[in-house]
Amino acid sequence: AAWDEAARTSFLRALGTGGFGETALEGVGKYAGLSNMTCFHASFMGISNCDKSKTHADIFATENSGFNFIFPLVLMKNSKPEFDIQGDDANIVIGVNYEYDVAYALGDWAYHKTRAIRYDEAGAVRIVVGAYCAEISEKNAKMMKYIYDGEDPAPFVNQFELPIKEVHWGNGHSLPK
Repeated sequence: AAWDEAARTSFLRALGTGGFGETALEGVGKYAGLSNMTCFHASFMGISNCDKSKTHADIFATENSGFNFIFPLVLMKNSKPEFDIQGDDANIVIGVNYEYDVAYALGDWAYHKTRAIRYDEAGAVRIVVGAYCAEISEKNAKMMKYIYDGEDPAPFVNQFELPIKEVHWGNGHSLPK
């Protein structure tokens, strides 16, 4: 969604209409002691089978103010655990199932991966969304821009330029509806 401005704003509007700002952003923002949050990227992942995936972190170097909120759009009934989340101790990995109305908020260095899975039903696919949101500030803006400004710079990279032009929660701001 973030690679096209119309799709990006449509995604933000869908989040706003669904109450994402008043639930996920406000809940995590207050818990983390943040004053505001900007949703800067979205990813959609469809999975019908997975033999092997790599453990990785989506958010890092945000000074503990960034999160990838992962939540499902389409689920498979009676599925085995689908998602592995690693604890601070790399020997602790918990397999979880996605659930409607539940988002996993993965912050800095939250390692995770898709668990090996195969859905037997023909044409079956699980679809989840990752909504990347952070309090972008002088402490982390340069690093966040550096992370996303590679050979094929993300079109949302201008959101890391200060002063922040778009805020989706905090100080009277909200997602569009």
